[in-house]
Amino acid sequence: MLDSSPPEILDRIFLHSDPIELASLARVARFAHERIYGQNNQQHLWQKLFLNHFDDPLSNPRIRSIFLQHPLTIKQNEQHVDWLKTLTTRITLRQILTTADDALIRDRLIKHYPDHRFHQLYDLLFLILDTAHSSSPSPLNPNPTSLNISFLENLLSNPPTQFRIIHFAGLNHQHNPIYAHRASLYDPLVAAAAKLHTIYGLTSLDIDRPRTRGIARESSYSIRNYKPNNFYGPFIPNPDPDPDVPDQPEPTCRVSWPHLEALSLVVGLHLYMLRRETQDILAAAKDEQEAADNDQIEAAANDEQEPPNILVNPDIQPQRHNIHPAPFAMPNLILRHRRAQLDPNQTNNDQEPPNIMANVDELPMDPAPLGIPYPILQHQGAEDELDHELENEPARRGPDRILAQIPWPILNSLRSARPFSQLMHPAYDHPPLPWPPTIPGSPTRPVDLNQYDWAGVGGQWLRVVTFLDYRLLYEFNFDQNPPGNLEQRDEARRVMTLDLKVVSIGDPPEDDHTHPVPLCLRTDLIDRPPIFFRGTLEFNVGAKSRLLVGRGVPLVRGCVSMTLDGEVRWSLVSTFNGVDRWSSEGIQVGGVRSKWGVIGAWTDINRGDAQAPVGPFYFFKTAY
Repeated sequence: MLDSSPPEILDRIFLHSDPIELASLARVARFAHERIYGQNNQQHLWQKLFLNHFDDPLSNPRIRSIFLQHPLTIKQNEQHVDWLKTLTTRITLRQILTTADDALIRDRLIKHYPDHRFHQLYDLLFLILDTAHSSSPSPLNPNPTSLNISFLENLLSNPPTQFRIIHFAGLNHQHNPIYAHRASLYDPLVAAAAKLHTIYGLTSLDIDRPRTRGIARESSYSIRNYKPNNFYGPFIPNPDPDPDVPDQPEPTCRVSWPHLEALSLVVGLHLYMLRRETQDILAAAKDEQEAADNDQIEAAANDEQEPPNILVNPDIQPQRHNIHPAPFAMPNLILRHRRAQLDPNQTNNDQEPPNIMANVDELPMDPAPLGIPYPILQHQGAEDELDHELENEPARRGPDRILAQIPWPILNSLRSARPFSQLMHPAYDHPPLPWPPTIPGSPTRPVDLNQYDWAGVGGQWLRVVTFLDYRLLYEFNFDQNPPGNLEQRDEARRVMTLDLKVVSIGDPPEDDHTHPVPLCLRTDLIDRPPIFFRGTLEFNVGAKSRLLVGRGVPLVRGCVSMTLDGEVRWSLVSTFNGVDRWSSEGIQVGGVRSKWGVIGAWTDINRGDAQAPVGPFYFFKTAY
């Protein structure tokens, strides 16, 4: 019957079929084989089938260039893609990785991706990710979707695949927390797996195995991982200079993905556990309240007197404990938006929004105003303050509840790690203008630097910093009998809002000769010149509600640049009592203007102090 159907009907049937089904049909029916694989119809049909499963790689100039220049894009000639072979490669990958049988995955990987070709599997996964369509959220489409991302989610959500590909059979979770001592520091497969892990986010192995969290903590909080040769950040260490060797190569800045992986695991698991614990508390409170309500109903039913009709006056509602927070829309104490994240067209209202943290001043005073106990522990009585804070930890459940409801992009990692997906002002949501400007500015009409802000720096960013109690940090790094592992310990956190403004592009600002300039700053990219910024830092829920008397507003200054391997590097210095105190180095995961945000490590600005603390930080853009 099908063999007598018009070609248009056959094509419509074929386009609604899976490529595996078409291959099976072609093996049993000659007419189908000719229609599916015949030269007259082959590329036209398979291109449409490709677009049923993946984003169109030719519709966007940036994505088109990546797709056509990649060696895994099979082409008939320089101008035409071989859609049949290109799609076959991807469907084969799907068939390998979506089975629940770990032994079968292993055998298929050995067959299709033997040792000398195993890197091609990661190259293909990153190609699919790099050619995924990206778009900023809008009121009509707050969560833009992508066929490429859905395809990767289907592949990588399989636990055996996570173990074999993301965790690389456990090789990237090594027990030595010092990266410079790892034999695999320069192994490209370990780096590729760590990068994929960072982009994908938490796996079932991360959540279910406490040792994973312990290894990540030990790597993140090891002071020996932060040295001058890696610029005190998550970068591959440069060889130490040899004074006897002339003409030594210049140091380079390249991302250490295993280090960045550990930092993202510490922050991601911290926020995930906070969210899960809060959900458990709310669920228990709800069950308790429902049980109390049922008891009241049963008591009323057994009462000889007729129970009062509480609905006589519909304006009178029964009293209940407020166990659910108000519908979450980024508390104004956390984010004082100029624009709301999910509604960029929303303007500021004259009416003050409801402050669901009205009682935040009743929280215990924070002994670590900058989120780090190190400087505070230097004065007498600081340990008593810390103990007092820990005793009053239940009072933090209100802030914890709010923090747990924040839509942290790191917890929706794969869908957020795409370039040009972060929140942008509509006036600047376009490719940046080339720098320097063709028409120079004047005192009466200065240059609008936001038009040249390729990184989307200007706006508000929500930042979370995690840290160990300094006594535990010291024991882990310097004690003769250090703690064996850190999975049973916990870190504290502080949350703050950064309000940033671009002040210079290309060169440091002329009005600030002390503006920090990162080590090994890359300045050779015409379309990605360094962006220098400054701003303020305001502490939010879980940190402080007000400044201490006599303490100025903390400031932050920094620079955005590119690494040698094409990643977006953020370098920040923040003040304490008007003095530069903390330095941070991080990477924006997902590329330029990625919604995912920036993950990295903070250190003491006095880097010569071997006992200065370190720890992870994470921030993402929330308003423009």
